[in-house]
Amino acid sequence: MQLFIQQKIYRFAVTILLWSLVISTAIAQKGFKKEQAFFDETLVLYQEWLNATQLNQVISIQKLDVHSDSLKLHLQVKTRDDWFDLKDTYRQKFNGQIGKLLLDKFIFQMAVGKDSARIEINSVSGDYPIYLSYQLGKFDKKEEEPNFSTKGMFQLKLSDLPKQQSQQAFGSVEEIKGLVELYLSAHFRKKKTTWQKVKFSTIDNGDVINFEVSNIKKEVLDDFLIGYFELITIDMAFEQKGKMVEINYQLQAKYGSGIFIAPRRSGYKDMEPRYQDYVERYRKLLDAMIRDVLNATIVKN
Repeated sequence: MQLFIQQKIYRFAVTILLWSLVISTAIAQKGFKKEQAFFDETLVLYQEWLNATQLNQVISIQKLDVHSDSLKLHLQVKTRDDWFDLKDTYRQKFNGQIGKLLLDKFIFQMAVGKDSARIEINSVSGDYPIYLSYQLGKFDKKEEEPNFSTKGMFQLKLSDLPKQQSQQAFGSVEEIKGLVELYLSAHFRKKKTTWQKVKFSTIDNGDVINFEVSNIKKEVLDDFLIGYFELITIDMAFEQKGKMVEINYQLQAKYGSGIFIAPRRSGYKDMEPRYQDYVERYRKLLDAMIRDVLNATIVKN
């Protein structure tokens, strides 16, 4: 009798375990698909950003593919010459890669990991596909470069696009990385937010560090009466050039509602273009902060 009861209990436990595996597998397979409504809503914000920056003169959204573990955004340009001119204009005016900007903004707004998002751009005629993605944390672009110059075919006017900031300092990459991380950590951790502790985290990918600050208020939107919760990201790349280290960095910021409790990641919205002036002002502040750090004397313990 006791053996019979033990067998019943064992079979019941195995059944529960198998059903748990089936349910968890089904949930895992849905993945990003269960957030379809959020992604669709956020795609509208991406379009607003294209409009505000005047990138919509050249680029249009075609569709968004939501898979269980990845997102793929399809963009379109009228001709490949338009894409060439856009690349040239952005490189000359803002000292950066337009493809990386498009992908970084997409990832930032969608609140997904870098390796989980891709962009495919093509011309109306479909004769020039461009693939943008991150591979192991590094930006990757696949396209056929033109064998002739299209520069100057038409004048493209862009506005409200962040210029990639660049500074230099004497020392090694590891020394400068350590100094910048120490300063930013001290700066943000001393901030106070009612009921919540400011979170400061880093992801170190060698020559690139991704800083993220959350649970913070009145850092970028500093003159609001109550203040939104803010999420700030700073992507910083370090390159050794002889005895100098060159630092290139890009800042983005989001805001989310809530008085006492910060929203989940999908509850934040991009500050640009709505609060463009605030973000630009804070970019200048960050630029001054980094300059002060690099000009300071390194004091070893």
